[in-house]
This record gives sequence, C-alpha cells and structure tokens, in this order.
Amino acid sequence: MTGKDRRQYVRLKTARYVEFTVSDRHYEGKIISESGSGVYIEAKGRFSKGHAVLMKYSSPQGIDITKTGSISRVDADGFGVRFRHPGYAR
Repeated sequence: MTGKDRRQYVRLKTARYVEFTVSDRHYEGKIISESGSGVYIEAKGRFSKGHAVLMKYSSPQGIDITKTGSISRVDADGFGVRFRHPGYAR
C-alpha cells in the first residue's frame, strides 16, 4: 500500500499565508497543501523533525485558525506538520 492509499484525509492544494512559532522563534510562510491531519509549509529557516509548531492562519472563508502540531518532515523548501488534533477547521 502506498502513502497515498493510507491517507485518512484528502490533501488539498492551497496558497495561504501563515504565521508560526517554532522553538520560541516567529516565522512567516505559505501553506501550500492541507489536509485534516496536517499541512505543508513553504518557509525559510532551520527546522527539525519533532519540534512543536504553533500556526495562525485564515480559512478561505476568513475564519481565524490556530493549530498546533509537530514537524513530521523537513526538506529544502519547507516542512510538513502533523496536527495535534486532526480534523478540518473549515
């Protein structure tokens, strides 16, 4: 079974501004994909797997969202976050 087959939530492409905090440092980035279990954030910085993340962003309907999670993977363009409390916030 591939990773896509195991996904519980559908992953949606997006382009949403996000403010986030990792290790008491504040950053800005862009959420480029989102699901009920997490997001992928394009951002510059030095991030490590396992670190806690506090994110603040707006839904397409303009609703302010605050989510917490942990960094699940890191690559050259940004990182993936797994939400602490999964589920869509739309």
